[in-house]
Amino acid sequence: MNELPPGATADDDAPPPPWEQCFGHANWKYRKFGFDELEARLAKAPPTSPLFRQHVDKLVEYLKDSNAGAQDSATKLCLTFLSRVEATKTGGILAEHAEGIGNALVNLGFGARPGTKKLAMSCIVEFGGCGLGDQAMKSVISIGFNHKLPKVVEPAVEVCTQALQTYGPRVFAPAPILKGLKPLFDHKDGKVRKAVLSLVGEVYRWMGQAVKTILPELRDAQMAELDTMFQSTEFGSAKPEKFPRYM
Repeated sequence: MNELPPGATADDDAPPPPWEQCFGHANWKYRKFGFDELEARLAKAPPTSPLFRQHVDKLVEYLKDSNAGAQDSATKLCLTFLSRVEATKTGGILAEHAEGIGNALVNLGFGARPGTKKLAMSCIVEFGGCGLGDQAMKSVISIGFNHKLPKVVEPAVEVCTQALQTYGPRVFAPAPILKGLKPLFDHKDGKVRKAVLSLVGEVYRWMGQAVKTILPELRDAQMAELDTMFQSTEFGSAKPEKFPRYM
């Protein structure tokens, strides 16, 4: 008999299902158990393991779990998947699923509990290691930058900074990111505006004054604020912390 997930109960005449059959269970504790078990196996599996191909088209469904605890486990599972799956320059088995996964991470994960939000942001960054950095950014820009809730917009901007710090502009192209920032310079939420300035400062670290060629059209006062920030920002010292796994 399979061991029950923590906190779950089962009738004496109904043994718990194998972990492989828990993903669609009505009880969220069983679903969480299934996600945790799969995550543990992927963490030890070789990048070409059949487990990756068997579950790549189900990640979006897992990420949409309605229970916060199960969603957190599903997001951790997604991060391990992205960190371990075989990477290629064109994205490998993830390529055709990147948009759906990215959309779910931004739309649901960025507004979730703090721990889940952090995992979701790490997932977006890790798309860079899979050769799908720009594809992930499309979800961040189209959904995150335009979201009605500041608590989703702020991490959407912050994750762009994290992505550039981690993999650099060759993996995450800054031009479309900065273009999408235009309405956020005047965002009603101060935390969002602060995150925007930090992001532009990070791009400056990589590009120097050339950043001005890809900035959206700004008011004179906004440009003056950026110029002041640029004067205290060191250009030329930025180096990627990691490289895509296919390199």
